[in-house]
Amino acid sequence: VDQGVCRKMITWTEPIGSADGIVINGPFGGISGDSYPTGETYISYTATDTANNTTKKCEFSIAIKDKQPPVFGECMPSVTDYTHQCGEESGVPVHWDCPVTDDCDGDLSNKTVCSEWVRIEGPNVFHPLAFVRIEHDLGCVQQEEKATISKALNLCASRKFCSIDTVNFCAKGMDMIHPDFRLEAGNELYIKASSGDSFPVPPYEISKGEKTSFHVSCSATDSSRNFEGASFAFTIVENC
Repeated sequence: VDQGVCRKMITWTEPIGSADGIVINGPFGGISGDSYPTGETYISYTATDTANNTTKKCEFSIAIKDKQPPVFGECMPSVTDYTHQCGEESGVPVHWDCPVTDDCDGDLSNKTVCSEWVRIEGPNVFHPLAFVRIEHDLGCVQQEEKATISKALNLCASRKFCSIDTVNFCAKGMDMIHPDFRLEAGNELYIKASSGDSFPVPPYEISKGEKTSFHVSCSATDSSRNFEGASFAFTIVENC
């Protein structure tokens, strides 16, 4: 259908019996000549003979597609610039909402899908929450090296997104990326997160006033399978 049009009148030829006495039952789901909305509507018929035997239903679909994709409003995180104060050990819970409407389907906000992978941008994204260099088998490390590993474990224990199992320290001489992180081409780092999660304060040393940005992407699809996307960002500012 044309842009802004959300219904269309559809007609079809009614089926007839192949022999005398056959009764056509239906249509079920709609009638010929009616106006149908965008999306798919299923129409079916059955037939019954003189011995009261009924056929399986004969079904076809009506697909009405509009040309207008959904429209996003302003995606609003509950935090846009969060300042990390000295002494804080955890991040801040961040909620976000991306209102979206469609000319035919109306409000699609409850059907908006935001990626579970949030891109991280900052002065040093290769921080201990994402990567750990494994130099020795855990069973034969020196005392000072044990302290380094213990520190990395403690960093992860204090943050929701990070989880290290000591068995992961058995591979010597490799960089391990945590399951809650993903590295894309071009060294773009992503963290697995969703609305309402507490975003971690970077554990690496950065200068006061420097920021770590988190970029979220969302999308919506209407009943005509028109797709639209939107993105937004929020930051954590170091104040210690």
